[in-house]
Amino acid sequence: MAPRALQPAQEEYADRLRRLCRFELDEHPEDKSNSPLEREADLVRKRTETFPLRICLDSRGVAWSSERWAKELELWRREQPNVALVIGSADGLHPELVRQSSTVSLGPITLPHSLARVVLLEQLYRAHTLVLGHPYHSGH
Repeated sequence: MAPRALQPAQEEYADRLRRLCRFELDEHPEDKSNSPLEREADLVRKRTETFPLRICLDSRGVAWSSERWAKELELWRREQPNVALVIGSADGLHPELVRQSSTVSLGPITLPHSLARVVLLEQLYRAHTLVLGHPYHSGH
């Protein structure tokens, strides 16, 4: 769950995305067990097993520009419309899950996962508006 201050932004971009595409936000509480990253990885694998593409957000991945997000979105819409984008807990993602997935970075900075979620949702919305020719994106 996003902190109270970020909740309106998360809801706003999620609502905007739902008007443009089939969109689901699947969020689960942090695991406090002895091996939380393994359990989280198992849960992510299970929840994304029917998705042809799983992308983990990882700081070691390649950072995409807004235009690159739009280019990838066009490709997904044509070839594999069901894409799972995964943001890990505050401890990151299990290394094996990351190795088994494509990766992308939101940049070289460290973001709390709740803020990363808002940034990701905004970039997905921006990508849709670029693909649709909507004036939301004006360059920089």
